[in-house]
Amino acid sequence: TLVELLTEPAPTDRASEQRFAATITRLLNETRNHIPLALAQAVRAKRAAAFAAVVSRGGGGGVATLDTKINGVETKEPSYAPSKAETAARLQLDRDLERFFTARVGIRLLTEHYLAVRGDIAPLIDTSCNPGEVVSAAADDVKQLAKRAYGTDFEFDVVGDKDIQITYVTKHMRYALGELFKNAARAVAERKADPRIKVVIADGSEDLAFKVCDEGGGFSRPMRHNAWSWFWSSGPPLGRSAGSGAGGGLGLPMTRCLARYFGGELSLRPLEGHGTDAYLHLAKLG
Repeated sequence: TLVELLTEPAPTDRASEQRFAATITRLLNETRNHIPLALAQAVRAKRAAAFAAVVSRGGGGGVATLDTKINGVETKEPSYAPSKAETAARLQLDRDLERFFTARVGIRLLTEHYLAVRGDIAPLIDTSCNPGEVVSAAADDVKQLAKRAYGTDFEFDVVGDKDIQITYVTKHMRYALGELFKNAARAVAERKADPRIKVVIADGSEDLAFKVCDEGGGFSRPMRHNAWSWFWSSGPPLGRSAGSGAGGGLGLPMTRCLARYFGGELSLRPLEGHGTDAYLHLAKLG
């Protein structure tokens, strides 16, 4: 696709610009999910290769076992303890991937804004974005996914500033909230806790904040560093059914990239044994 784009003649008149816009639109549609999916598959393949290497070594040196439950059956799963060099390499790769995806967000925004100005697609920046409506739409998406994946009917208690309007990229907000809701729903379903997720919307002077609370058991404080790695996932490894999108390893880092692009932030506050509070801050654009 890059070669095709580079060989496209620069538009010089209305007809050539129309052809250029058509090419851009087609490439956007064709590659919308290709890169994230390819990277998720590569990460899963890397995990599978690491497990295979552990098994081939017969469990020697730097190998521990993790107690996991698969379809209700307790099993022992090998877990490889990486060396310092491997850890440093992974941290560098995490930084590189964050820069890559941040650049990708910017390129897509510029491209889609160009098409929106032409009138080929809907405006990207919504000057009357209603956070309450976006929360409801994202919650409905996750309710359906969770019902199919876990057989659980989830409820979302939404409180706070639901009826305001701000300027923001609505699809970014919906994606970010959807990822947080999916993580919360999976944690709650696995713990068989109360299938109720609380969402607080707070309209600040400079940003809009969301607090997503679940009672899915939380996790230990040291595990917070793993949550931002593109090579870590709380979902099952390759070959196990995780239901609605769990296990890709891209959700939280990608959500933080989207928030940070416009000056926002995403943070997690786990309470091990109880649940997790996720704080999503989105900077207002106007």
